[in-house]
Amino acid sequence: MIFTTHIAARHPILSAMYDDGTSVWTAIHLNLTQPWFICAFTKIREKGALETVLMTDLRQLADLKSRVGIDIEGLQMMLVSPEWMNGSRPWALEPLQQVWRGRTRSKDPQVVTRYVVGANKQYRDTRVGRGHAVISWERVL
Repeated sequence: MIFTTHIAARHPILSAMYDDGTSVWTAIHLNLTQPWFICAFTKIREKGALETVLMTDLRQLADLKSRVGIDIEGLQMMLVSPEWMNGSRPWALEPLQQVWRGRTRSKDPQVVTRYVVGANKQYRDTRVGRGHAVISWERVL
């Protein structure tokens, strides 16, 4: 779990506008220094209503991308990477172009995810995989 909230950050008036039990939060807490994503898109059926979603799961991101042209359009995916991954700043927000998965060539193989962002910069999501050769890469996004 990467994001948490506290009841003190719940907006009572905006939350009351939803009939489905949805809550509106004025703040969230970031618990881990792992990569995550910000996605912005418009809903086709709602005449261009812009939505922005924060997520941590690559499967959710792939599912969202698969909905382009069906019920969403204009999908913009951004990778938010921590300093240990991007090597330059506490958090970097960059356009996400591709995601690849591979396994390290070692006694105890590790799954490594490689993110390709703007200007063809590439980051790996694990410290374990650094310095280890990857047997093969498979594009997942």
